[in-house]
Amino acid sequence: MVISNKPADRHGMAMAALEFVFYLLTAWTATSIAKKISQERSLFQLSELTYRGLSNELSNRAQNLQTTLDALTLVHLKLKNIDRCRTVFLGNIAHELRTPLSGIRAYSEILLTYDDLDVPSQREFLKIINDDSVRMTMIVNDILNSLKIEAGNLKLALNKVRSSELIEECIKAMRPMAVAKGLTLESSITSDAISINADKNQVMQVLINLVNNAIKYTQQGGVTVGVALKGRFAEFFVIDSGEGIFPAEQEKIFDEFYRVLDNVSNRPPGTGLGLSICKKIVEVHEGTIGVESSVGKGSTFRFTIPIFLNEDQFPIDEPGERLIHQHKEARQILVVVRNTVKSMNLTKSLENVGYNTVGAYSYEKAHDILAITPVDLIISDLSLTIDNNEPLLSLAASKTIPFYQSYFYVEPPGIIRQVINGYIWSPFNRSQILPILETLKMPHKKISIISSNMDESRMLQAILSLENYKTELSINNEELFPICRSFLPEAIIIGTFEIDQVDEIVKEIKSNSKVANVPLILALKVPPPRYIKLTTAPVQGDRSLLFGLSPLVQKIEGELIK
Repeated sequence: MVISNKPADRHGMAMAALEFVFYLLTAWTATSIAKKISQERSLFQLSELTYRGLSNELSNRAQNLQTTLDALTLVHLKLKNIDRCRTVFLGNIAHELRTPLSGIRAYSEILLTYDDLDVPSQREFLKIINDDSVRMTMIVNDILNSLKIEAGNLKLALNKVRSSELIEECIKAMRPMAVAKGLTLESSITSDAISINADKNQVMQVLINLVNNAIKYTQQGGVTVGVALKGRFAEFFVIDSGEGIFPAEQEKIFDEFYRVLDNVSNRPPGTGLGLSICKKIVEVHEGTIGVESSVGKGSTFRFTIPIFLNEDQFPIDEPGERLIHQHKEARQILVVVRNTVKSMNLTKSLENVGYNTVGAYSYEKAHDILAITPVDLIISDLSLTIDNNEPLLSLAASKTIPFYQSYFYVEPPGIIRQVINGYIWSPFNRSQILPILETLKMPHKKISIISSNMDESRMLQAILSLENYKTELSINNEELFPICRSFLPEAIIIGTFEIDQVDEIVKEIKSNSKVANVPLILALKVPPPRYIKLTTAPVQGDRSLLFGLSPLVQKIEGELIK
């Protein structure tokens, strides 16, 4: 090879070499820049992940701080309320005890001082002392009963009790008080055969309290005590021709220490505990209590107690279940369910155990059916809104047709079950939630709450934290299951989702082996209408019900077997 020594050739070679060097420098620079960009991108991604992590951590800490603040606020309000109630209570008790004590002391001093009193005067003074001591005993008993019920220590001795016998004994005990005021005291019993499943002494206390109030606040006319059969309940009523109660006060009178026109002088004595005790006793019996009143015309107090059903009508098959009773005649059940799949499976299951069914997909359609078709019982699910249910409820109530509602879950291949172990509703409170939790086996007191409403989650978390429950929050299934793997909840509270979303949540829970058997509590947006009874599934642990509708069938049998 011959290398040219010409200047032009040497210049060309230099330029080529220079271009090659420039190319190498450009390639190295591009590689360096690409590498730098890659490093910067990695740093940015790492920074972004760190930021998200810190942001989530700050959000969680802010939420926890807010929850703690909410809990402290609730505790503060609770303590203020306790302090206020304590002050009112001590003031009322001091006043109520001072009056009879003053009478007892005054008349006992007269008896001790004067030996020459005639016998009629002595008897009169002794009667006043006796009456005041009885009044003091009633006050102390009211206080003790209120404390016992509040502490959850009221134990019911449930037995078969004839309602007519209760009313007769009540009238016998209260007649002297009515006669002393020139009032009549009568009974109104539609049937002597109505028996209730109740603690006789406790129900007697409710009757005595209501009749005592009726006589105290009635100046002329009289009082009527009665009972009538209302579905599976005996409805007791006390009617008076007294002064009546203002509409704004008809709900408040069942609150502790509340007394109508308490600031008006010369009012009949009382602690303000009587009606609150009545309400608690009735609710412990799974009944309801209320009042209808017109000012100047009188009041009617009503309360319900479950009627007695013979235990031998329900032979036990498995723990928590009853065998299905076969009726001689097939009974008609109106099934009101919006979801087609649920409706078909529910009617099929009920027909398989011997009931006739007629279906409706709305309350309006159900009302039309009920108006022309004989029906023994109504069952609906939670998918229907309560906006247009009043006509159906009124018609069912007028015909004394029992109305049950439940959440139903269909699992493959078309098996319908009740899977909710308890219901709560807004506005949430301690007395509503704790009785449900007390029925569950929760040694570690760990609860998961799934709700898309942050205020709802915080309120539930605040209530539970006051009772030392540990909680974890999630807004959907994607967050729930990772939490459950580490947290291992002993119960799950499902918030106020739309029913279709509840179906999806329950489906995911039941398909996840970690939480499939965890008890479920469902939150409702509003309380159920008064005439509707919610049914739940018993807590079975790892054992499934032999028949998914066993809890519902037990309720049906209780209504139809009479």
